Amino acid sequence: MGMYKSTYIGIYLELPYYKKETKVEFYKHPVTGKIMKTKFCPDTGVECIKSERIDISYEAPDTYIDVDNKLDDDMFFAPAFCGARSKTQTFILNYNTKYSYNHSGLFNFDISEFNIDKLKEQFIIEFKDYLDYYTKQYGKYEICYGVVNYQH
Repeated sequence: MGMYKSTYIGIYLELPYYKKETKVEFYKHPVTGKIMKTKFCPDTGVECIKSERIDISYEAPDTYIDVDNKLDDDMFFAPAFCGARSKTQTFILNYNTKYSYNHSGLFNFDISEFNIDKLKEQFIIEFKDYLDYYTKQYGKYEICYGVVNYQH
């Protein structure tokens, strides 16, 4: 098994990683201040003080649609290895459409005849439900048109 390089040309989304806050509860020994896993110290039997902290992490958005409706949960694909900016996830269309072309071989591709602004407007209309879902889940996104070289 190896890595396969592919080239995607078309509209893609860039979504920033989202901030995830997790409340972590733990116990501190009242004398030593040592963090304990349980409410009572196994060595001395002394009752520990319950404390909590907020752990902050940044996670990549997921293309999977987690609602039971008409949206295809396989419409977009997030390549693991591509040229995305730091803490940004790239979503590309999983199917060849009028908005995208996916190639793995050598090719020349002339985009001079495309009206990219019009394609973006049509994309926004056609994929409105997906864009609304991703906005609700992750906040914001950027619609781009260009080349995504990725490996999978």
